[in-house]
Amino acid sequence: MTVYSEHYIPVKNEAPFLLPQISKLAEIWFDIADDVSSAVRKWEEMDFIRLSSTDGTNEGPQDQTKFIDHAIAIGASLVVYNKRRVPVYLAPLSLSARQQAELFPKCGSCTAVIHGAVPTAATHIAPRIFDASLVHLVHTTDLSGDVSAWKEKGFIPLGTADIVAKNGDQGVTLHLKSAAISADASLVFFQITPAKLRTIRRDLNGRIDMGAVRADPPAGIHASGSTVMQAVFLAPISSQARETAKSELPGSYVPVELKPN
Repeated sequence: MTVYSEHYIPVKNEAPFLLPQISKLAEIWFDIADDVSSAVRKWEEMDFIRLSSTDGTNEGPQDQTKFIDHAIAIGASLVVYNKRRVPVYLAPLSLSARQQAELFPKCGSCTAVIHGAVPTAATHIAPRIFDASLVHLVHTTDLSGDVSAWKEKGFIPLGTADIVAKNGDQGVTLHLKSAAISADASLVFFQITPAKLRTIRRDLNGRIDMGAVRADPPAGIHASGSTVMQAVFLAPISSQARETAKSELPGSYVPVELKPN
C-alpha cells in the first residue's frame, strides 16, 4: 500500500487493455581496478570463481553493454576490468558468497533484461534474477493534454490519484511506480502544483479541489513547503501502442517479485 494507492480512484472503462509486460532482469556488478589481478584474487578469496577473461571477441577493449551481455550469457555476476576495459568475469560458488558480496564495496551495478533462457550452471551460482515490469513515468505541465494525446495513441486511463507531499520529496516517484504496478498500469503522467496547506481540501469524490489550490498559490517554492501531485494511470490497448510508448517515452523497470535462485 502506498500513499497513491490510498487515494486511487478507478475510472469506469470496460474496454480491454494489456497488462504490464513482465521481463526477467539480471543484476550484474562491476569492480574497476588499476590492478585487475589483485582485484580478482580479492574476489577469489571471497569464494568467487573466474569464468572467463574475455568476452569471446578479438575486437580489443569493449564497452560496458557488451560486458553485461556476455556476463549474462555465461552466468557471471561480477565483471572486473581496468581503464583498458579488458574484462574478467566471475561468479560466486555459493549463495552465502553472493550474499556476502552484496554488502562488499563495489564500483557499481546495473540490471539488464534477459532475452531467452535464464543462465544456469552446475559449477557456480547465477546472478540475482528477478521479475520486473516496465513503467513509463512522465512529468507533465499539461496533465489533461498529455492524457488526451496518449489516448489517441492507443492508451486508456485506468484511474487517477492525488496526494499532498513536501517539495523536493523524491520518494513519491517510487510510490508512483508501485501504485502503477498495483493498478496494472504501464504509463503514468503526473503533474506537480505548489500549494498552501490551508487551500488543500478534497471534494465528495475524494479528489483534491485544484481550483481552490490554484486560486491562492504560494508566493514561492521552499523545501519545507507543500505540493499537490496529481497522477493518471494508463494502459495500452494494443501491442503497437505499447511499442510506441517504449520508443517515445522514458521508462524504468520496477521489480514485481523477487525470484530466489
